[in-house]
Amino acid sequence: LDTCRKEHCCEQTIGPDWYPTRLLDVADEPIKLVITKDEPEIAGPYATLSHCWGDQEFLVLESNSISGFLAGIPSNKLPRSFRETITTIRALGIRYLWIDSYCILQGSESDKAAHDDWIQEAGRMEEVYSHSCLNIGSAHANNPYNGLFHHRKLYDEETMFLTWQPTKTSPVKRYAMIMDRYELCDSLSRGGSGALSESTLLKRGWVVQEMILSQRMLSFTDRQILWHCGEMAACEDFP
Repeated sequence: LDTCRKEHCCEQTIGPDWYPTRLLDVADEPIKLVITKDEPEIAGPYATLSHCWGDQEFLVLESNSISGFLAGIPSNKLPRSFRETITTIRALGIRYLWIDSYCILQGSESDKAAHDDWIQEAGRMEEVYSHSCLNIGSAHANNPYNGLFHHRKLYDEETMFLTWQPTKTSPVKRYAMIMDRYELCDSLSRGGSGALSESTLLKRGWVVQEMILSQRMLSFTDRQILWHCGEMAACEDFP
């Protein structure tokens, strides 16, 4: 993230400060929902989250619960994926977070306030994701309870880097292969992009829009963490 901010043009494309209607302030406990137009001192970047809702019910923002969110919700009442997203962006020095289920009113079609809010906020999705400093992808979680972080066997495989003199027909200078006890294979098919392409998250239609609009994306798969921005793609196998 620091490299992208200092060396890439991605920061320029994000543009001047713009904030969604609502954001979660995750700087301290409890987690508070803020109405951005009522916060004249709001400053700094915000992050977004791409995730799968799944079939299990979880705490969402509703007309009858918004006062509780504004007062503050203890983070231990949030599903695991949301807690681990908060842990991640705190470590990166990002104070504000946008999650659809907490920043857009949820409710049945008979709930006029929720319906009207959805119509308004759905029309702002392009701005929400394009102005986000970083989009977090909960790639292999079927629902918010599965989490971002996974136990992994870190020593079962190793990346081999091959370096050679480039030619006119082969300009690549560096190539990565993954080796384990059974096979040697292309890192792109087995490692970073392969892990993401097989993920649960990419089966959700909305995510296509979110990934395209986001200037930077940090995806958590069950194998490793992946980074994508306007100028670089990297993963733990091939940093």
